[in-house]
Amino acid sequence: MEYIKKHIKIILIVTIIAIILVTISAFNIYKQSFEKFIEINAYEITTIIIALFVTYYLTERKNDIRKLNNKIENICNDIQLYIGEEYKVIPSKQNKEKVLINIRYISNKIHILEQLSDKNKEIKNAITYIKIEHNKYKEFVTDNFDQNDKYFKEEKRQEKIKSIINRMDNKIDEIMVYLYTGQVPTMYNETEKEE
Repeated sequence: MEYIKKHIKIILIVTIIAIILVTISAFNIYKQSFEKFIEINAYEITTIIIALFVTYYLTERKNDIRKLNNKIENICNDIQLYIGEEYKVIPSKQNKEKVLINIRYISNKIHILEQLSDKNKEIKNAITYIKIEHNKYKEFVTDNFDQNDKYFKEEKRQEKIKSIINRMDNKIDEIMVYLYTGQVPTMYNETEKEE
């Protein structure tokens, strides 16, 4: 389907170029004699063609970037929604499977973001930070599943989990700001306070 769309776009562009050239030719023939029209040099025609193709290329590139940014934004929204809802589940022996599934889900989404942001340093750095924070959450939870059920309910441990989730959420917000503005916002970093 994408292949057909691409060919339709190329045919459309070639048609538009032909219409523009025919229109310019007709106008010049009307305004001047046919003999003077023939004097239009190859430089002028080449300039018009190059300008049209450069415009087409830049438009396509902008569309590709917009599609990529939309995909990144959708995945970021998924992660935020998921950590906002699913990570409220307090880890315990009873819900170990559910918690591990949640961890895998977020890990997979982070992996996809890493692949999509391969050529964008700012987003890649933010995703690396999110991955590090998610690994902290994963290690903390998986290392302590054998503890009694009250272990994760203690306020200090709840605060640790919330802090990790908040840092991930804030970094996702930074990615969203970057997608819309191209600027990297500076946000308060709780890691410095914690370590």
